[in-house]
Amino acid sequence: MEIQKNTRGGGPKTATGKSISSTNSIKHGLLSKATLLESEDPKELQELSKRMYESLLPVGELEELLVDRIISSFWRMKRIIGFEMGSALSEFSDGIMHSADIFFRYETMLEKGFYKALHELERQQAKRLGKDVPLPAVVDVSVDANQEFVS
Repeated sequence: MEIQKNTRGGGPKTATGKSISSTNSIKHGLLSKATLLESEDPKELQELSKRMYESLLPVGELEELLVDRIISSFWRMKRIIGFEMGSALSEFSDGIMHSADIFFRYETMLEKGFYKALHELERQQAKRLGKDVPLPAVVDVSVDANQEFVS
């Protein structure tokens, strides 16, 4: 089988190309591995973290991990609100702003992650307190307009 040209050794080859591609995920910061972007205030994130820990009262590493995920998702959702309000357009002017579908997909992904971590934290805390905790429910929803509703 012959390998197509564009699949052979893809990616940047030059130092300049590698430098440019290394910042692809932080053009808008929604998918950045780092929670905090250079333009954001680390003190604000620390204060948010402190308030979340005081509010959610995690016990143990698992609950702390879930709180950290909640904080990260919350911080990124605040970033989205800033983009929507136009306060962060200078960092956001290229790429994603031109595609509302992608932007709203990121927003939905972050919200889903936020609530998933929050609900799991609530389940873990209830379990720790000796409450009967049901397994997480999974609901399959179809939004196809041509499909009939079946219960």
